Amino acid sequence: MAAVARELNIGTELLWRWEKRYSEKGEEYLFGIGQKDPTKKITREVSHQSRIAELERLTGHQQLEIRFLERALRRVEERRPPKSGGGAAASSKR
Repeated sequence: MAAVARELNIGTELLWRWEKRYSEKGEEYLFGIGQKDPTKKITREVSHQSRIAELERLTGHQQLEIRFLERALRRVEERRPPKSGGGAAASSKR
């Protein structure tokens, strides 16, 4: 055990803990070693995925609003009477 720890440049105590974890829980529990809490990575990924989904829903809703407003503006412009005159400024009353 000491020779392997030296070769890996880690302490023998850490190697003993890894061996104990492997024998008690299996190989899949070794992959979180080195992280403070292996479940935090999964939790962060789920959090990021839910945030992405929330932003995608918001983007979709905003796109619907933009389309609605574009159509509404187009209809208003179609119903607006054409401008008369050559674009000269209106006179003001004093």
